[in-house]
Amino acid sequence: MGEVVKLERKVREDFTPAVGMAVALAAFGMMFAGLFFVYAGLRVRSDFWPPPGMPRPPLLLPSANTLVMLVSSGTLVHALRRGRLGDGRGMAQWLGLTVGLGVAFVALQLLLWRQMMAMGVTMASGGAFASVLYVLTVLHALHVAAGVVVLVRLYLRARRTTAARDTTGLRAGAMFWHFVDLVWVAMFLSMFVF
Repeated sequence: MGEVVKLERKVREDFTPAVGMAVALAAFGMMFAGLFFVYAGLRVRSDFWPPPGMPRPPLLLPSANTLVMLVSSGTLVHALRRGRLGDGRGMAQWLGLTVGLGVAFVALQLLLWRQMMAMGVTMASGGAFASVLYVLTVLHALHVAAGVVVLVRLYLRARRTTAARDTTGLRAGAMFWHFVDLVWVAMFLSMFVF
């Protein structure tokens, strides 16, 4: 009687970042979904899309960016695989490639916006069509840039060792990166292709 028994509570430390990222992605997903609904509403109510007098958005740069995003998701999968195998150097190499592709995506977006402005598609002259196009693509590019910052931190951490220690942060970062990839594919198909 009177004896106190201490129970050990085992917490999976690798679970918390995944849950946190899932909650963040749900919030980001709702934000992008809301903007997609605005875009869809404008498009459904218009007899012509893009509106008369507005050129169709260019297809080459968004197509190149789609390829960049899809390849970057593949390189990130390889980085995660190398990390799980304990290969820190391999993980760093694949992460470095993913970072480079992320930077390329943002650079191509800047070229796309410049090209659209040269075509006369500006927020001032393009009305709701241009506004939604710019808001969605800029917001997405900001998310990609944030993802690049996270991946750079993970890359620098991975470079400090030849053996990968823990892939928890990389898994959370990969969740975010695949999310922005999926959002871009949806944007590409809905705004540039169809």
